[in-house]
Amino acid sequence: MIKNCETLDDFAQLIEDSREKPQILLKHSTRCPVSRSAFAEFELFDSKQVNAALWQLSVLENREISDAVSDAAGIVHESPQVIIFFNGKAIWNVSHYDIEVDRMIKAVTELCVR
Repeated sequence: MIKNCETLDDFAQLIEDSREKPQILLKHSTRCPVSRSAFAEFELFDSKQVNAALWQLSVLENREISDAVSDAAGIVHESPQVIIFFNGKAIWNVSHYDIEVDRMIKAVTELCVR
């Protein structure tokens, strides 16, 4: 299930939850064809049942949250963009056509090991 990140409290919860298991956030635009493609990959990734929580953030409707994510992650904003948070920090990101199911699975399985 993909959760919506629509408030600063949602983002704070995402960070807190990342201390237990990876939290993966897709930042995307509802008006962009590249974002539609990225969202389709993200939905497919969700169906793979990787041990992680998935979140989506629509950047046009939630600019303040998107800026807070970029600031907290220390990552330049791009859209679409996937960021993996683990142990309270951003550990991996990818954008545009690099958003692929296999890359996300590999990142989670290799980087999110305790």
